[in-house]
Amino acid sequence: MKKILFIVNVDWFFSSHRLPIALEAKKQGYEIHLACGLTDKRVELEKLGIVVHSLDLKRGNSSIYCEFKLLKQLFFIFKLIKPDLVHLITIKPILMGGILAKILKIPAVVISFSGLGLILKNKIFNKIISFFLYVALSNKNQKIIFQNNNDRSYISKIRSGIYETSEIIKGSGVDLSIFSHSKKENEDCTNLIVMMASRLLYSKGVNEFIKAAKIINKVNKKIRFVLVGDVDPENPDSIKKNELLRWKSENFVEIWGYKKDMREIFKKCDIFVFPSYYGEGLPKVLIEAAACGCAIITTDHPGCRDAVEPSSAILIPVRDHLALVNSILNLVKNPQKIKKMAISGRRLAEREFDLNKVVDRHIGIYKKLFSNI
Repeated sequence: MKKILFIVNVDWFFSSHRLPIALEAKKQGYEIHLACGLTDKRVELEKLGIVVHSLDLKRGNSSIYCEFKLLKQLFFIFKLIKPDLVHLITIKPILMGGILAKILKIPAVVISFSGLGLILKNKIFNKIISFFLYVALSNKNQKIIFQNNNDRSYISKIRSGIYETSEIIKGSGVDLSIFSHSKKENEDCTNLIVMMASRLLYSKGVNEFIKAAKIINKVNKKIRFVLVGDVDPENPDSIKKNELLRWKSENFVEIWGYKKDMREIFKKCDIFVFPSYYGEGLPKVLIEAAACGCAIITTDHPGCRDAVEPSSAILIPVRDHLALVNSILNLVKNPQKIKKMAISGRRLAEREFDLNKVVDRHIGIYKKLFSNI
């Protein structure tokens, strides 16, 4: 039985973005291991037959000691499992796992860039990270997966030959049977809900959403603005809890907090707003919103613009809350346009983002790499 080891930053990200791939691989006879930082998902994952290995992986600011400790943990996990294939997801696992895979001569390597985040944009660390990436992406029998062409172009400047060993898979897919277009139409736009849902990071555009909500609330109190999500204490870019409490007290936005069942949340949403300028791969929340028939406003930014098309979304410049205000008000005046965008978004999700197609492509990559061993 061949062994596949997934390495990712944290268990909840694996559960929400990669679990269907792992379960299909297990169904096809592979032994599945997962090494990651743990929150509360371990028992759930182990019940599904996944062997879980804990990593002391800090997603925020860290130290040389912490990074060395993580590298040592990964080394012993590699030696213990002796995986036939490692699938590395997010930046730290890619850097450390890719280098260890080369040193330990792991037979097959899959590397998934789920966005470049802010780490590669930091000029201080850029050259250091680029060097380690150059080494990490040099395994002989490997496949590199990008979610958009912008990320592939960026990485190709660090490591030549990327285009020959990589492919684009747009996002981690959406289960179209669960995320369905079943909302009631809001013909006259009364009590219309404009929603943003994400990790509450500044770079996701939360401030732009809040500024737009404040301005519109002064002229039209019938529009409900809803913010869904929670703070991310390990991330230095996170919104602070006292800010959320202040916004809630000012009574221009509803703070719904973290919600597990997003399909029910999207049923209540008329216009979904995602004004991110983060280093997105392809935001899953955008394809879920599209699948549920929400009109979308997002930024003309790598990843975000790759998740939509002109008939399903309005693109606005990054960090431009006034453009967001104008786009929302224009849609409110035109309920038929909201309806047409909703239908177009659902069709796009069916055509491009079906979870079954995404899973099949990953399994095909695994089998191809195994055939090269």
